[in-house]
Amino acid sequence: MVRTENIVSKRVYAYRHIAATPEKQEEKQHLSYLYVGNRFKKAAEMHTGFTVTHFLFSFDEAQKRLVRLLKAGTLPSLILIDGEFNVSQIRTFVNWIKANEEYPEMPVLVEVERCTPRQVELLAAERGITDLVRIDSNQVLAHKAMFYKKLQKDEQAVRQNLNEGFNWQLISQYGVVRLFDVVFASISMMLLSPLMLLVAGLVRLEAGNNIFDYSTERGLRYRTFRYIRFRTEACLQENQLPDLCHLNQYIRGQEPARFGTAGATGPIGSFLKRTGLDQLPALFNILTGDMSFIRNR
Repeated sequence: MVRTENIVSKRVYAYRHIAATPEKQEEKQHLSYLYVGNRFKKAAEMHTGFTVTHFLFSFDEAQKRLVRLLKAGTLPSLILIDGEFNVSQIRTFVNWIKANEEYPEMPVLVEVERCTPRQVELLAAERGITDLVRIDSNQVLAHKAMFYKKLQKDEQAVRQNLNEGFNWQLISQYGVVRLFDVVFASISMMLLSPLMLLVAGLVRLEAGNNIFDYSTERGLRYRTFRYIRFRTEACLQENQLPDLCHLNQYIRGQEPARFGTAGATGPIGSFLKRTGLDQLPALFNILTGDMSFIRNR
């Protein structure tokens, strides 16, 4: 006779302890997460797949709880923050986490379901935040926790291999790709430098002194970098507004003019977009290691 034993998972609240049986015991990964916010009902729905959940009201409580968990050796798999907090409060908390070496690569997610587009824009610009999420299923958070846990194990393996010295398997896996990127990008820049100078001159004639456009992108292991491309939109000046009144989409008396995109992109910008020549400066991103020709950036 085989005796079966029910494994009971734990939920740890700031004020009480609740025990519940997980829906799928075979998928249990000994995961835990720390939630900071006031939406406990929503957070409780996301408990599926986790062994321990810490629900806290404020960042001060979260810091104290993390210190205790560090001493106990039971740090959470990730931290989930309610996006309705003030951005400056979130920034202070995230900076505190990143400044402590005891919390290596701790994933910090922000739930933005109730955030305004402006709040999402501000949160996306914060470098310490790992990802912005909208949790629409009780399994989503557990899947993300498993993903980041695997990512951390991969990083630890790479660091261990580097500390041990030359690892030819690692060199063959990453070194060859990096060597190809550097060599091919260097050759491409030398061959295409006359064309890039010509395009830069044309862009300056049409768009003014701002030749390049920069955007923040996610790269390898979700690190942010500045993506470079040629500017394709013209810089409209105030004295040009009378000539653009026919482009006003919502003309009503003396209201401020709102213009469509027809006047924002000139003929040179349209040509660069069609041909993809506006992406030529991305070769600098490849040289610096932010992107790759043959691997995910």
